[in-house]
Amino acid sequence: MSMSTDTADSLLAAPFLWPLAAARNWSSWMNLAPQFLNQPINPGWTLGSVINITENNSSAPDTEREVLAHHSYGRQLGRIIDALLVVIDQTLPDPSQLEPAQRECLADFTAMSDKIRKIKEAEARKRVERIARDLTFLKDKHPDEYRKLQALLSASAPGSK
Repeated sequence: MSMSTDTADSLLAAPFLWPLAAARNWSSWMNLAPQFLNQPINPGWTLGSVINITENNSSAPDTEREVLAHHSYGRQLGRIIDALLVVIDQTLPDPSQLEPAQRECLADFTAMSDKIRKIKEAEARKRVERIARDLTFLKDKHPDEYRKLQALLSASAPGSK
């Protein structure tokens, strides 16, 4: 922006007018800032379990949603794996009779099953350790609550009446 020489000279002579000159030029400074501010937070992230069941991926989405309300996909697959292991043990006592590709398929399946079992055991161990830490906290900080829980757990233990 250009100013006339008279205006520039008068501004230099009167410093109290500098804010007025800055205000005149303010609109040019505003052009440096973005005119549209929009920033998505965590684009593409999903918090929690979100399963989108529609007519595009299910022939009966209402039925599938109802089944999932009672039995998760993980629970369904876990039971299928457990049942299939029983069938394999009962019907295939000697895997050496299989073709190499079939033995490899069976080995992959049992390895996956073992890994899932180990994950479940490790997670159960973490839950029990958390309970132990919580009980220790209650025992130290809230002994009355600890005693109530101790009595409740003793009454519900197997073999107690």
